[in-house]
Amino acid sequence: MNTLAKLLSPSLLIVTACALPVHETSGQLVPGVTLSSMPRIVILEISDGQERGQDATHGSGQAMGDALRERLMGHGIAVQSIQSKELEQGYNEATRIGFDYVLRGVFTNWEDNATAWSGNPDRAELAVELFSVADRRLAASADHKVQASGATLLSSTPMRFIPELADRTLGRIFGWPAPPPR
Repeated sequence: MNTLAKLLSPSLLIVTACALPVHETSGQLVPGVTLSSMPRIVILEISDGQERGQDATHGSGQAMGDALRERLMGHGIAVQSIQSKELEQGYNEATRIGFDYVLRGVFTNWEDNATAWSGNPDRAELAVELFSVADRRLAASADHKVQASGATLLSSTPMRFIPELADRTLGRIFGWPAPPPR
């Protein structure tokens, strides 16, 4: 092994180990809960993702709500989005239109590390909760965490994670197979 390779080997090992992508999902139905076979769901408005000390990423909440709606509708589930983040308003709207559940989502982590060369990867995490309208109780919850590889040639944003966040959280609740990470 030449001298340069000997010097770079430990550095490359450290950088590679720290730069591995992460895709972790958790959650479940509340024990004893069975979802209706053809659920109808009201989706509450989602706040934009925001890194600590930074401005919110404009449009990320709307994009997340759209992705959740599209995934649900793709599985034949009736969906109505409302412009409120309040659970009580979700219950009221669901009762008014005869829907079964209210879905609330929140970005629990949003890190836009913006530069391709920093080695500090973008990260995002979404938590969703599904509430039963009939008894106003939590029926299921799930969260998904994604972290990009730290090694990239292009700058990007956590917005690219939105489809995966929707697929994985809803898949965990409804038992749908998850597509491979993007």
